[in-house]
Amino acid sequence: MLTNRTLSRRRLLALAAAVGSCAAAPAFAAGAEVCAKPYAGDRQQRDTAHYAEDSPDPQRLCSACNYFEDRGKCGNCRIFETQVNPAGTCDSWSARAN
Repeated sequence: MLTNRTLSRRRLLALAAAVGSCAAAPAFAAGAEVCAKPYAGDRQQRDTAHYAEDSPDPQRLCSACNYFEDRGKCGNCRIFETQVNPAGTCDSWSARAN
């Protein structure tokens, strides 16, 4: 009888994992680009500067920052020395000189 409960629980967990991955698929299909790879650059530095992939302030986008270098879908940040999202931001943001 214990075996049936274990199998049932395993099936439930497998089903939950499958449903969870299907729910996340539309976000990736819509072109949501995650540029800051968790293994690249200094994660502690990004965390300390409160880097976010999507800026809540449209005036403070990475693409308008002095430290941003355009590289296509993702840009490069000279502070973090890694890729960042052009629509992202952090506390080290500095307006680009015109």
